[in-house]
Amino acid sequence: MRRGALPFKGQSAVDSKTMLGDEVTVFHDCQISELTLRQLRNYREADLAPFGLRMDVFRFDGSFLSLVLNMP
Repeated sequence: MRRGALPFKGQSAVDSKTMLGDEVTVFHDCQISELTLRQLRNYREADLAPFGLRMDVFRFDGSFLSLVLNMP
């Protein structure tokens, strides 16, 4: 499982089946994607992981949204 920074910080207008790294895939049935994904650096001592994931949904015209995490 990846614990480091991705080569890019994020994506906008995320299409269905878009992968963020090797472990995260987004699925949806929106006609117009107004979704964003962004990797954030965690700095607090209480954070258990070095990075977090932020998803923003601005307008959703679909019937489902899935975020799939591949676990070892």
